[in-house]
Parts: sequence; C-alpha cells; structure tokens
Amino acid sequence: MRSNENPNECSNVGSYLEIETLGRFVVKNNQKTLTTEVRSSKKIWTLFMYFLTNRQKSLLPEVIVNQLWPESNYENPRGLLRTQVHRLRKLIDIPIEENGRSIISYHNGAYYWNPDGQYKIDTDLFETLSADAVSMSESDPKAAVELYMQSLEYYQGDYLPECAGEDWVIPAKVHYRRLFITNVMKICGLLSNMQQYNKILDVCDKAMLLEPSEESLHLIYLETLLKTEQTSEALHHYQYVTSLQYRELGIVPSSSMKKIYQQILHHQTAGPVLSKMYDEKTTGTAFYCHPTVFESICQLEKRKSERNGTINHICIFTWKPTLSGLTMTELEKSEIRLKHYLLHHLRRSDALTRWSNRCFAALFPATTLTQTERMVGRLMGHFNKNMKEFGMEMTVTIQDQSVEYVDEKDEFLLLD
Repeated sequence: MRSNENPNECSNVGSYLEIETLGRFVVKNNQKTLTTEVRSSKKIWTLFMYFLTNRQKSLLPEVIVNQLWPESNYENPRGLLRTQVHRLRKLIDIPIEENGRSIISYHNGAYYWNPDGQYKIDTDLFETLSADAVSMSESDPKAAVELYMQSLEYYQGDYLPECAGEDWVIPAKVHYRRLFITNVMKICGLLSNMQQYNKILDVCDKAMLLEPSEESLHLIYLETLLKTEQTSEALHHYQYVTSLQYRELGIVPSSSMKKIYQQILHHQTAGPVLSKMYDEKTTGTAFYCHPTVFESICQLEKRKSERNGTINHICIFTWKPTLSGLTMTELEKSEIRLKHYLLHHLRRSDALTRWSNRCFAALFPATTLTQTERMVGRLMGHFNKNMKEFGMEMTVTIQDQSVEYVDEKDEFLLLD
C-alpha cells in the first residue's frame, strides 16, 4: 500500500511495510517485526532511515555515503553502497516487482524510494489527518477535533530518535515537532470554543509529557486551570514549570509566564499554610514542590530515563520525634527544620515534597543505586551526628522508579 493514497486502509494482498518513526523506529513486514535486532544491522537500518527521510529525492551514491559516513574515506563509495543496498533489500524481504524495482530503486545513476511500493508510514498518516482536520475546522469543529485527536496518537516523540544527532534528520524532526505543537494548540482552541476545559487539560497533560520544554503548552494549561478556578493547581504548576526551565535550560520566566503568574496571584485563594510551605524561594537548593507537582516531575523524568536508558530513584524519608508529649507547634517546627535540612543536603537537580504526615519524598534523577546509596549515606551520616539537635530519628527507603512498590528488604535504618 502506498501511504499517500489511502492512509487509513492497508492492502492485504502481497507484502507491505509498516513503518513507525515518531518516538521510536520500527519496521514490520506483514506483522513481522524486522527491526528487533537493530544493533546488529545498525548501518543498514541507518541507510533505510536515510532513504525514508529523503523519499522525495533522487540520491547520488557519493552524496549518500558522504552524509551517512563522513568520517570514512571510501575509495569505492558506489561499490560500498551497492553492497549495503543489496543487504537492505534482503533484510526488508520485500519481493522485487515485475518491473524489476524494489522499495529502494536505482535509475540513471541515482537511488530513490519507490513511490509505487506498498508501505504505510506513521508520518504520512500524521500529516494526512492533520490536513483533514484543518479543512474541517470551520465547517464541522467536532469532526475536526476527532481528526486532531487521531493525529496526535501518531506523535509519540521525536522523529527517528535513534539518529537524533544527525544533520539530515533535524529538518524532519523540527517539522513534525512543530506540526504536533500546532495541532495541540488548534485542538485546544476548538475545545475552548466548546467550553470543554477538562478535555483541554487532558490533551495538555499528554502533550507536556512529550514536549516538557514547550512553554506554549504550559501557558494553555495554566490559562485553563484559571478558567476552571483551579488556582492552587495553577500555582503549583507554575512553580514546577519555572523551576524546570531554570534547572534544564538556565532561563528565567518569560514575559508571558510573568503575566500568567500575575493572573494567578490575582485569583489566588490559597491560605497562609500553602504560601508558607510551597511558595518559598530556595535558590541553590533542591526543588521543593507540592505532591501533585512532584508526581508530574516523576512522570516526566521517568519518560526521559526510558529514552536515555538511565535510572531514577525515589527516596522516602520517614521521621519520628525522640521525645514524647510534644505540642503540634513543636512538631511543625521540627518538620520545617528537617525540610530545610533536606533541601540543603540534596542536589539542586533533585525534587523534594512533603508526601504525607512525617514523611518526605525525594526524586534522584539519572542515578545508579550505588550513587543514590552513597549520597543518602552522606546525608544520613551528617544527620546522625546531629540527631540530638534535631530531636528526631529518620529512616530511608530507596526505590527504583520503575518498581511499583517498595519491598521491605530495601528499607534500612541509618542510625548508630
């Protein structure tokens, strides 16, 4: 099937390729996954991705070799490429057509992607649905919303993340990212006209997981929270976004962010406790946030770790006073003191929250278990030396973020 003919149907006759490129690279032939062993055929699959990305062009062998393997000085680039293309055709396992052309064809000294081959590509489906949604936005907004929602399902992340650093991938990567963000903004505009604000929040939640640094998505989310009178949630999200921008990008809030912050303050109904616990300025310390914001950070960091192949750890700090009969005020003072201690002894890249009564949770992004244990050990070693001064004991549980529960054997008491 040619994806530019009818992207919503697929022929059941003969062999055809199903290709996923947004968020991950997968190639299937009649439901059989061909890219299971990508690493063992990395050079061949990179060649396939190059042809796919440039499928509207005729490509000279010298140009292909120079762009894909510029660090190598091959004496016979045409012979090299001929061998790699032969292996690629064999790996794809698509029969050559009667006219002698395969999905990767050759004519007049140049290679090109055969437009008559049978294939289905997620990017084509993404663009087709997006264009259909645009054409129906004025005449049938509800149908347009449905089409936009279908298009968003195809965008699961950057185009060909396996080749993220390659120059020939960047234009396509930028194009599909912009199209995704444009679609999100357009669908949110249509939903706003329909006053379906909860759906806007759902769309933004999913979009922000894929594009956490895109400020326009956060602004729509914050504006919608204010429209639905969720002022406290707006404040928490603002704190999270501005902290993320500063920690990840080293930038201060933009004029648009400052403007929305003034609107939040104007609508704010939060009590003094919220202001005291969550609106403090803690420059140079770990990031302290509301539990709902902490959960969002955990989701984003987990998604990032899955892409990068790293591991995150969550530490649960549970404390109890060493003296009995303390008043509520004295307990609150102890908790605030412990909070400040943790903030100043955790890393600036870590996030901290008051998870429950007498319990703090901290996220350690991109750390191994050994690194996390070492950092926590140093923190607790200093705490133990000053335990009498704090007037409390503390236990720590370390949990791999990929684990859904904490096993009892992972809990340990770091006290003499």
